[in-house]
Amino acid sequence: MANYKQLLDFSNGMTAVFFETFNKMGLSIPLIFNEFSEGFNANDVKEFLQSAGIIIEGTDVKSVTESFAKTMKEVGLCQRVKVLEISDDEVKIDIGECVLGPMTKLFRGTDLNKIPPCPMMAILNGALAEKAGKRGHVESCKWVPEENTSIFTMKLEAL
Repeated sequence: MANYKQLLDFSNGMTAVFFETFNKMGLSIPLIFNEFSEGFNANDVKEFLQSAGIIIEGTDVKSVTESFAKTMKEVGLCQRVKVLEISDDEVKIDIGECVLGPMTKLFRGTDLNKIPPCPMMAILNGALAEKAGKRGHVESCKWVPEENTSIFTMKLEAL
C-alpha cells in the first residue's frame, strides 16, 4: 500500500495535470476556479469532503470563512490558515504549508503574483456560495516563498 508521502505526491501530480490540461484546452483559471467551487458542492463530492473531515459551517461570510480556516488546520490539509481581513465584499486569507502547495508552486513557476488554481480556495468559495449566498473570484495571490505561504484576496458578490 502507498504511504502518505506517495499519496501526497500522486495527488499533487494528478491535480497539476488536471489544471494544466484544462488550461491548454483554453479554459481560464477563473473559469476553472468557479467550476471547481461548484463541483465541491455536488452531493457526491460533498460526501468525500465530509469523509475527509471537511465540514464547513456558518451562515455569513465571517462565520463560514472562520469555520473553513479552523477546519483546514484541524484536518491537516493546511498547517496555517489565517484570516487577515474579512468583510461582506472581500476575504483576504493566508494559506501556508498546504498539502497541495507543491502543485500550486509548479503551476505558478517563477511568477510570485500568478494566481494558482487553489482547490482550498475553491472549497471556501463553494461554501460561501452555499451558506452565505456569496460568490467570489480570486483577485490576487501573493506567494511568500520564505514562509511557504500564499496570501489570497477574494472579492465577493451576492448570488
